[in-house]
Amino acid sequence: MQPIVDGLENEYTTGIEFRNIDANSATGNPIYKSFQLRGHPSYILLNPAGEVVWTGLGLQPQEQLKTQFEAALAPP
Repeated sequence: MQPIVDGLENEYTTGIEFRNIDANSATGNPIYKSFQLRGHPSYILLNPAGEVVWTGLGLQPQEQLKTQFEAALAPP
């Protein structure tokens, strides 16, 4: 799964900040719990105000992620 995310991170160099969080780490676990994530891998897309606009659970096809990114980047 990592190569898909890496590829998208290289493609979306502006407008989206990527963060990889280890849910089993001391710093990642509280974040994982705060978003009430239920498994690995999980994806959260936040708007600039910090509101959740999309979540995904499990392996996601690259096209699904791109669709969500494009929707989030589209002007209101």
